[in-house]
Amino acid sequence: MYTVPTINEILGLTAIAKQSTPDNVLSVLWLYLGDFLDYFYAKERTTHERQQLVIVEPNAHAGITETTYAFIAGAVHKICTDYDVPVPKWTFKQKYFLQDPYFSMNAKGMLRLSLLAESPLQFRARHIYTSANTLSRV
Repeated sequence: MYTVPTINEILGLTAIAKQSTPDNVLSVLWLYLGDFLDYFYAKERTTHERQQLVIVEPNAHAGITETTYAFIAGAVHKICTDYDVPVPKWTFKQKYFLQDPYFSMNAKGMLRLSLLAESPLQFRARHIYTSANTLSRV
């Protein structure tokens, strides 16, 4: 029987923790997040399989920042909403909501204003401001 991997397996959080520093953790995350999104978005994936991918809360690793975990929670919340998959309860834990705002690309000026306006709700709720297409794949 086919076993659907979890977010921990596909995102490679252990590998991210080992390969990153606080300054580059989001860059390293993007490499793994792209693979995860491709797997989640695949046409042959069922709603049940998608739910199984994200139902388990990500493991905690010392090398992964609070911002990164909040971004992962926002991403899971967004893709579940987009694909009519029940949003996992773990994404609503307080630890996945930042106290201080985080702006992608270290945005300043007009870019910051743009991100404030277009950031998806699932990220804004966590004080993460990113582009509307941040989880899009080509």
